[in-house]
Amino acid sequence: MTVEETMAGTCEEKGLSRRSFLGGSALALAGAVTTALVGCSGSENVQRGEGQAATSNNVVWDDETDIIVVGAGGAGLSAGITVATEGLGECILFEAAPEERMGGNTRVSGQCVFIPKSVEGAIEYQTNLNGPYEVEPELVRAWAENICENLDWLTDLGLELEKTSAYSPEWPDVPGCDDAQVYLVEGVMSHMILWDRLKEVADDYELDIRCDSRVRDLVFDPVTKEVFGVKVEVSGSETFVKARKGVVLACGGFENDAELMKTYQTIGYPHNIPFGTPYNRGDGIRMAQRIGAKLWHMNSFAMSGYAIRPCTEGEDADAGGVLYLDTHDYLFVGSDAKRFAYEEAVSIGRHGKDLVGGASVTEGTISPAFLIIGQGAFDSRLICFDEYPDGWPACFPDFFCTTNQALVDAGLMAKGETIEELAEQLGLNPTVLANTVKTYNDHAAVGEDPDFGRGTPVYGGFDTSQGATDGDAATPTIEAFDLVALEGPYYGIPIGSGIINTQGGPKRDVAGNIVDVDENPIPRLYGAGEFGTIYSYSYNGGGNVSEALSSGRLAARSVGALESWDVAGTRA
Repeated sequence: MTVEETMAGTCEEKGLSRRSFLGGSALALAGAVTTALVGCSGSENVQRGEGQAATSNNVVWDDETDIIVVGAGGAGLSAGITVATEGLGECILFEAAPEERMGGNTRVSGQCVFIPKSVEGAIEYQTNLNGPYEVEPELVRAWAENICENLDWLTDLGLELEKTSAYSPEWPDVPGCDDAQVYLVEGVMSHMILWDRLKEVADDYELDIRCDSRVRDLVFDPVTKEVFGVKVEVSGSETFVKARKGVVLACGGFENDAELMKTYQTIGYPHNIPFGTPYNRGDGIRMAQRIGAKLWHMNSFAMSGYAIRPCTEGEDADAGGVLYLDTHDYLFVGSDAKRFAYEEAVSIGRHGKDLVGGASVTEGTISPAFLIIGQGAFDSRLICFDEYPDGWPACFPDFFCTTNQALVDAGLMAKGETIEELAEQLGLNPTVLANTVKTYNDHAAVGEDPDFGRGTPVYGGFDTSQGATDGDAATPTIEAFDLVALEGPYYGIPIGSGIINTQGGPKRDVAGNIVDVDENPIPRLYGAGEFGTIYSYSYNGGGNVSEALSSGRLAARSVGALESWDVAGTRA
């Protein structure tokens, strides 16, 4: 039964004929934004907020196209480019960020593209990386087949890819790793080069990309869940745009929504600082929940040690820079003002996973925590960003502090002539922090850290991709170094767990079709990218970017093959 038949039956019960129902503005829409229509009201000026119902009587389309893509990162651009190059119809990409900040996490990533050497090798490797968090074999195979197409697809677009040893493989002890291979565009790490080249292709095809356009809701049939379009927020006003074939949600993760993070992130990590786009605010998760989509992998995250927030302005204030120190006169302390780890060893995990007793566990970045540094570290270099410009602040430095003194001047970093003075500013116990620093300095003077073994070589972590892992026979991830005492004045700043991206979102089938809680495909709704990946546990570096490209392409082909539901303004 179509939505018109459902509505006409309801209206006839109220004394309205089917003809009078179909003769009005109902033909403009056969769906609702939330889970129920609100009857047959004749009002045409209903105020609709987020989550309120929009009926076929009170919504008028402001614009229309064949395919709507939400997001213009790697997945969104891949979808849009596929629509254009394969002649799949008209397409609009809606991007929440302003034009100069568009690109999602793909733009500010390391630009690595993981492309396995074979489908079967990819299946074996990823199945083992998923480990106890199994993914159905047919979904892993679909992922593998599509991701292995990326090399030819990118090359056909005119991009020059070169093999790199980085992350090739990241998990050398996992069966299937021999087929792991990562590529870089023109051999360049970071520098936004992959996304820039994809954007050049998109511009060549004159893709219709509309920035500052935040999609807040889906328009869908409350009975069949068939998706007909979206509600877009533009300059504070709502606009309804029809999708004659379907909608692809490529709107990224939810790492910048504090409520969602506290709901789904591992317990004990309440202070997360994302490295990527501040525009990943979980809009897609809420849309998916309203339509009844099944969510999966919501507790899977890519992480990287500690981060700080080097900005105080606007959207950028939520973005973090990864800690990077090239001296050793620093300490990590918890809210109890005591050390809790071998500082340099905290950030050697494989995208947030440490190997403990043969198992992969989330790395030990406790929070809240604080970085305490001496004058030597302060004078050496900015305490965040590294030599590769990736991550949001490194790629968009306009509003970020670029020196340690600027952090102090902005009130982000505290300074104390004494440790006690610094502790007062950080809200820590002055006596305990002073004792922590004195104890460490005493240990540094004799060259030994009995508490955590700092300064001794460390084996394990992603840098040990060659050779064994049995003590002295292995290449150390951290080579031995001399301990360095902290000398005043002293500086301190809050630090949080560095979040690269979330992996969770609505589950999708082998065609990229988003499914409901009963595993039934939701008509005309597709997903791509970080918005519901198959990475349930661990993954190889470059895997998110590569999966964004392949899943965007898959979703575009799937929705592009559909018949239009609307022909000349009427239901097909």
